[in-house]
Amino acid sequence: MVQAYCNERANGISGEVFCNFYASKGWKVGAQPMKDWKAAVRTWEAKRKQQEQITIDTNGNIITPTNNYTSPSSKPPYIAGRQTAEDIRHNSTGWGAHTSGDS
Repeated sequence: MVQAYCNERANGISGEVFCNFYASKGWKVGAQPMKDWKAAVRTWEAKRKQQEQITIDTNGNIITPTNNYTSPSSKPPYIAGRQTAEDIRHNSTGWGAHTSGDS
């Protein structure tokens, strides 16, 4: 039944994984019993779409798409990710950064 609903929506969600997940939690969402499993499938679907929008580049930076980003030449992506070692060194300058043993 769940897999048929997922197939109908073409969302790529495994009905078996969905059922196993909620069975392991006693078919509860938080402390409340699940009221609408179809709504829960749609929530999984929405979360999956959100996750698909996040890309990690070869340097480990998280790249999120910007509005109307269609090609590399049209608009650069917004990068929200790890700092480089140089950025960390630069940001710690003047903040009382010291080596072990200094007081």
